[in-house]
Amino acid sequence: MASQALASPLTTNAIAALAPSQIPTVLVVDGDRESVEHCARMLGDLSYPHIGVPSAREALEFLVHDPSIEIVVACAHLPMVDAFMLIEEARARVGPARPLAFVAMTDRLTAEIAVRSLHFEAADLLCKPLGFEEWSLALRRAGRYLGARRKSGDDATLSNFGQQLGQLMAMLETT
Repeated sequence: MASQALASPLTTNAIAALAPSQIPTVLVVDGDRESVEHCARMLGDLSYPHIGVPSAREALEFLVHDPSIEIVVACAHLPMVDAFMLIEEARARVGPARPLAFVAMTDRLTAEIAVRSLHFEAADLLCKPLGFEEWSLALRRAGRYLGARRKSGDDATLSNFGQQLGQLMAMLETT
């Protein structure tokens, strides 16, 4: 009994110490304040660090200045700029070395939105109102997307390194 009482706080503290580096920050972008607040509550319940903003302009500012943001959840019907234009611009600004998972959400699902989600490599497409289970699954898919992007980036870096090493070896052999 005493060992259980001692183990619990230590285990909890160890998990808490690891959590921030393993859980990506989620940026929620929606012109509907209530929707942003609803998303924030669910992300909090799922222990995801998160930021909520009402516009693409503010989202881009956060993305450029906060490298912990790895998942962008954006409403397809943002004012001025839609979610797809936002993610295209965001990926261009942060560059290929920093993968961004994109989750689109909408309250008016259409074939056009579904097709655009595929074209922009959305990890998921959610229909409002969002439920806890939908959020949880979408965030898992976004995490898998990030893992795959990191792996392909690592593979490309290793391949480039191998090519450069080969060129260096060839140069050394000729001298």
